[in-house]
Amino acid sequence: MSNAANTTYTTTGATHATQYTWTLTPTNAGVISGNGLTAVVDWDDNFYGSAEIMVSGSNNCGQGANSPSLIITIDPLPSPAGEISGDTIGCQGETVLYTVETIANSESYNWLLTPSYAGSLQINNNEVNITFSDKYLGDATLKYAV
Repeated sequence: MSNAANTTYTTTGATHATQYTWTLTPTNAGVISGNGLTAVVDWDDNFYGSAEIMVSGSNNCGQGANSPSLIITIDPLPSPAGEISGDTIGCQGETVLYTVETIANSESYNWLLTPSYAGSLQINNNEVNITFSDKYLGDATLKYAV
């Protein structure tokens, strides 16, 4: 998953436990809060990698053993997007190639042509070929997101 501001985790509980202690490691992954069956992690915006959550029950006789670890993998957000390069003027029926620099940590590129009937798109990750419609005349906008 990517960094989410807050994520809720739950446990089914332990026999005879009256309260619970939640642990998040490494500590720079974020802050975990809760002392019941539910805990909330406020993930650190700068953290990515593997984190581990454990919970243990306790009562007036002491602390029980930790639960098995729940391993969570936090993926980094994609790097900032660059500018689209390619011709700013296209002719009816013409196919034009547009590109953006490869974006670190990106798995896909979502290209959008507005209006959609201005042409057809052939997408290949950080490149897109637009074949402009021979029936469309006017301005069109090309955008992308990762």
